Amino acid sequence: MILNKIKICSVCLLLLARPSFANNNSVVVTTTTTLKSIVKEILPSSIKVESLAQKEQDPHHLEIDTKHVLLAKKAKLFVAIGFDLESSWFDKLLKTSAADAAIFYAGLKIQSPITMGNHDHKHHSLNPHFLQSPLVVLEFVDSLKVELIKLYPENKNEISAKYSDFVKKLNDKDTFWKNEFLKVKNKNLITYHESLEYFSANFGLKVVDHVESAHGVSPGPIHIKNLLKTISEKKIKCMVYDTGFSAAQVEQTKKIFPKVLKWVQVPAEVGVSGTDTYFNWLDKIASNVKACLD
Repeated sequence: MILNKIKICSVCLLLLARPSFANNNSVVVTTTTTLKSIVKEILPSSIKVESLAQKEQDPHHLEIDTKHVLLAKKAKLFVAIGFDLESSWFDKLLKTSAADAAIFYAGLKIQSPITMGNHDHKHHSLNPHFLQSPLVVLEFVDSLKVELIKLYPENKNEISAKYSDFVKKLNDKDTFWKNEFLKVKNKNLITYHESLEYFSANFGLKVVDHVESAHGVSPGPIHIKNLLKTISEKKIKCMVYDTGFSAAQVEQTKKIFPKVLKWVQVPAEVGVSGTDTYFNWLDKIASNVKACLD
């Protein structure tokens, strides 16, 4: 009798541990938390939006497990970056889960994608880190709105209204930070990873080099020598890295460079460093970069 009770309680715990979307077939699934925050800006709060990668996880590489498969089976729409960012795991997930949802690749809607230099992915030569630019987000959100209205025609008016609010906020934020960065004299910076190209183009800055000699590759002696020369010649004072890099990794790399160089951290995804919306994530990146350049 006691054993039966234990078994019953175990089942109850499993049921309670299931995610809240288990009984909801209307789920929009994104590959990153930043995409999730953008979709939530447009959809009514009654429609669930879930992210496959969590805030502390690198969306380049994700270990697929049962919870990802179960979530994928519930998806009504997938919203992904594209440009090969998620290809190491996303295609595998779709096959494993036999998901029957539509897929929206934001990257396919970008009008002027930036070609990558050293940050070369397996299949694409286009930089996938475009969400840091409000102007680039504006390039795909109209198409995203259309897809969402197709899925939820009963919510057309609310989606359209929320979309209009989101676009206005994007334009306001773009104007605000452009004015702020006009006050910066030296607009040159170096980044650890090739991830701020769209952001810099948006706000009139210039990323002149990267610590990584290639995607995920630590700098070798020749690359370090060239970096030091660039820092000296261009009088660069600012090095930007994101939260995807460990403190130990950053501290070790700092020893290579002159102490005059200021190092500033920016959140890699929404949900990191106290950010919980697309706009305060963008504010955090922009304010940290500006403080570093000032």
